[in-house]
Amino acid sequence: TERKSNGTITIRIRVEYHDEKAMVLAALRPRPKFHVNVKREKSQEVLHYTCFGFYGDENETKFDLTVTRSYINEILEHKRLLGYAIVDTFSSLVFWRGQVRILGLWLPLHSLLFFVMAATLVERPQMLPAFSLLSVAWMFLALGTKRCQHPSPWHRCPSFWHFLEILQTGRSSLRMRRVAPMEGGQEAAVYEQYWKDRIEKDIDAATRRREEDELLMNLANENIQTKMKADNLIPIELLSRLGRYQGIIARYCRYARLFKIIATWEESILSFWITACFLVAGLFALLLDWGFILTWVGRIVVWCFLGPHMSIVDAYLQSKSQKDDKLLETA
Repeated sequence: TERKSNGTITIRIRVEYHDEKAMVLAALRPRPKFHVNVKREKSQEVLHYTCFGFYGDENETKFDLTVTRSYINEILEHKRLLGYAIVDTFSSLVFWRGQVRILGLWLPLHSLLFFVMAATLVERPQMLPAFSLLSVAWMFLALGTKRCQHPSPWHRCPSFWHFLEILQTGRSSLRMRRVAPMEGGQEAAVYEQYWKDRIEKDIDAATRRREEDELLMNLANENIQTKMKADNLIPIELLSRLGRYQGIIARYCRYARLFKIIATWEESILSFWITACFLVAGLFALLLDWGFILTWVGRIVVWCFLGPHMSIVDAYLQSKSQKDDKLLETA
């Protein structure tokens, strides 16, 4: 559903850690679950409403068209932002635009790295598994660097090297500094206005295309008369099915939110560990002889699962399912 913003309320919380290394390692453990016990059923309903709202979480089966539309609009919003990220990334890499700021200069370091990896992969295609793992780590590093370069200091996050230093030395060398009033505010406003104008422009273009399609459809069907019977009652079976579909859409929304907060480094510690895992796996994969591995894997798959002996396996499986040994004797 479309909502108009009437302002924002920003709450900033300062968290102090006595052991920064333990804080980083704590992200590897599952988060604890807290149970709240109540004495009355009414109190339980109030808690459930506070945590999940009137329509509940994705496990609920209460269908509402407005909620379903809001879930669909959220998924479409994530799809739009993903499209922006893909287009901007491809354009920046191919046209060697400035990506990393070093000593006041914007250098196309990601384009250089992309060119080296592509040139190497063309000559040695067996490096595709290792480069695929390294590309995921590279993507997370680039997204983290982009967030650290946000005009507003309140939108930035600790970098990958910040957490790596904590693991190595037990503490960070980063010193606290006081943020000046309205520091980066003007640049951040320009940045936010650019994204707002870009989204509104694309929405207007999509609306015009949809109106043109509806006009063409109406012109094509102007001689066709359709009789519809109004009925406000929805069968219970259909309501339960729609409720399940609404839960599935809500679950997809939750996955999209989780991917977004990790990819954009909102949960910077989780993003660090995912980046580190793919980076270590990619570096280890560079040491392996993928030509030898892929050749023998292909040989094993072909000779074990594509040979004429599979007819015997098929007869065995059919005889076992039908409980008939004559099929196996025939094979």
